[in-house]
Amino acid sequence: MRGGALIQEQQIKEELDKINNYLRRNPFFYLEISDFSRWELNLVGGKSLTYAHELRIIFKEVSFVSLPMDWEVDVSALGIALAEGKEECEINLKYQIEIGNYIFKLFPKGYDDKIEFIIIAKEVFASF
Repeated sequence: MRGGALIQEQQIKEELDKINNYLRRNPFFYLEISDFSRWELNLVGGKSLTYAHELRIIFKEVSFVSLPMDWEVDVSALGIALAEGKEECEINLKYQIEIGNYIFKLFPKGYDDKIEFIIIAKEVFASF
């Protein structure tokens, strides 16, 4: 069973790499929550939130969200990353995360580093 989890985690990291590489190719980028239901969260974004979106990020089987409604992405850093190691353990204890979920950290520009912007979900996909 653990082998399947490692494969899924690797696929998630590859998807996050694609998203972060796309974000870094832009001088600035904005994201916003476009749709949220019990099990799915959609983030959309681009160089402006008033025009057609260039990116859609879909989180599946969402169990927790702590985000502003829209924000500027810090394109000089990671846009989205998985919490790992000690940080993952601390967040896990704090929010009592069920096995099989991943902690996605987001990094909005202009916010204090002590504020946790996270999505807890089982999967993530992006369309460009």
